[in-house]
Formats: sequence, structure tokens, C-alpha cells
Amino acid sequence: VDLIVEAFKILPEKKVIISSSGPDERKLKALASGYENIVFLGRVTDERLAQLYGTCIALLSPSHQEDFGMIPLEANSAGKPVIATNEGGYQETVIHKKTGFLLDEPITPQSLADAVRILSPEKAKAMRKDCEAHAKRFSNERFNREMDALVSKIIKKKKAPG
Repeated sequence: VDLIVEAFKILPEKKVIISSSGPDERKLKALASGYENIVFLGRVTDERLAQLYGTCIALLSPSHQEDFGMIPLEANSAGKPVIATNEGGYQETVIHKKTGFLLDEPITPQSLADAVRILSPEKAKAMRKDCEAHAKRFSNERFNREMDALVSKIIKKKKAPG
């Protein structure tokens, strides 16, 4: 999150909303002091999070060592692209230049700011359908359908003579 704060200090014309909390929250708020474009909401309800996804331009998630990357899929399901680190789970859940942008390490405040500038509201809107379609690949419905088909196939094999 400190990387996001530093990037948006370079981007006073852009607004970022940080909807999380943790042990570094006080330090991060101090780092953002004096920058009205950096807003901290703390922990939010699921309903508020859905509202934020619905009204944002994109999700920023430049964290390190992300395992699966579920948060980008939540953003994609709302039609929003993602700017994330090109590692770990993000490589499974973000399609570079189609459902977001994957940034190579080391990510700096400047490289993150550059990516935010590239992902204009118009570009983000143009990515909407790809984001939504991509998120559906990870839906509960698809998982259940494919799991049912797999179990049925295994049962048929066991019942088959021979």
C-alpha cells in the first residue's frame, strides 16, 4: 500500500481509495498526509466493496507473493481492469493488456503512476467485456458444472465392464 500512496503523490490529478486496514495504517496515513487525492476508508462491508468496484476505474493490487489473486477476479466481475504485480497468482488471474496490466518487478512509484496514466477511463471501459468474460471462467457455476462432469466420468469408468 505504501507503493500506491507514493504513486498517487506523483498523481495529484488522480484519486485513489484504499479500502483495507492493518498494522501499518497509521504510518500510511501519515505518508499520505496533505494529499487530498489519497483516501483511506479502512475495512469496508461487502456491500460497500461492491459499490467501490462498481464506481472505480480500476483495481490496484501491486502486492508481492499473492497466491491465487481472487481480488482481481472480483474487480473483473464488475467489469474493472486490474494493475498488479507480474508474479504469482496474478499471472493466473490477470491477462496482460486484456483484463489489466501486469507490472514487472521492481515496481516503483513511478512505474505504477505510469500504468495508472495509461489506463484511462476510456481504456478501462473498452476492457470491460473482456474483464467480465474472464471472471466467468472462475465462477462457481463453471466449477460445479465441470466437477459434476468429472465425477460422472469417473463413476461411468468404474461401472464399465472390464
